[in-house]
Amino acid sequence: MASTEINGRIRHKRDTDLNWSTHNPILLDGEIIIVDMSDGSVRTKTGDGTNHYSQLSFNDGDLRTSVISLSGRVDTLDDEMDDRYTKSEIDSALNGKSDISETVTVTLKANGWSDGIQTVAVPGLSQSQNGFASTPQNITSEQYEAITSAQLIITGQSDGALTFCAKGDTPVIDLPVVIIMID
Repeated sequence: MASTEINGRIRHKRDTDLNWSTHNPILLDGEIIIVDMSDGSVRTKTGDGTNHYSQLSFNDGDLRTSVISLSGRVDTLDDEMDDRYTKSEIDSALNGKSDISETVTVTLKANGWSDGIQTVAVPGLSQSQNGFASTPQNITSEQYEAITSAQLIITGQSDGALTFCAKGDTPVIDLPVVIIMID
């Protein structure tokens, strides 16, 4: 079998356990999702194409306790592990990588769309700043459905603003979006 190498990034679906349980979707075979638990831990599940979310087991433990080293090796912070990093080694490896981040919540207004496009003000954002947009954890089922059917993507960034495009259905309700800016 021939192989093709693609230079890209993958963003897995992420939501709270409550929202996953409420919607209880059938995950595609091999589809990996990220689950934010009510206790603050982060876990994953992998779909089999047949079973609903509630019928699938969680993958290995809490993602917050996993560290990927610069060499690509994955270790855990579990005291039972022989091959682990100390806190000072982790702090040293991460030093200066992203010491500062700022979170801003913006609202995509239902009446702010023009041909499926909306630009919103994001105070403190610079044109070349890295970061990401996500949904807040307290999003309603109605907002979740609207965001999912909208298939939102960011198509533009300038000083103090982001432009969103609805590739699917244009939302007819206000949608909160969390912007995390990384310095």
